[in-house]
Amino acid sequence: MSAPSPHDFVRWLVGSIVDQPDSLALFQSRDGRHDLIEIRVAASDLPNVIGRGGRTAQSLRAVLDAWTWKHHLRAHLRILEEDEEPKGTLVSEGDVGLSDDEDEGDDDYEDDDEDDDYEDDDYEDDDDSAEEADD
Repeated sequence: MSAPSPHDFVRWLVGSIVDQPDSLALFQSRDGRHDLIEIRVAASDLPNVIGRGGRTAQSLRAVLDAWTWKHHLRAHLRILEEDEEPKGTLVSEGDVGLSDDEDEGDDDYEDDDEDDDYEDDDYEDDDDSAEEADD
């Protein structure tokens, strides 16, 4: 079994954090010795992909770097603004779900939200107070 391509990995990774995975478009080109993977998401999903201060985008790039290093590849991730033209050619658009082969065996999994020890609102408030302390 061969490893998936970097754009397949990015499609899965970014598709899991956006609200509208069907609007995800990937473009790919060569940038010297690296693959350049460009993504375009719905305008409402752009904050989810970039994150506060660019932290989510930075994390996505770090995960891609680790994945490509493991598979002896090189790739860079570029997030396109709404009006920005891609440098690469369209690789895929929408349809981010698992393939039929990958979906097998997950029927027994149940997400039990009752085990969560924190509220999302509490987490955001803690983060805001930490930023105020830094100022």
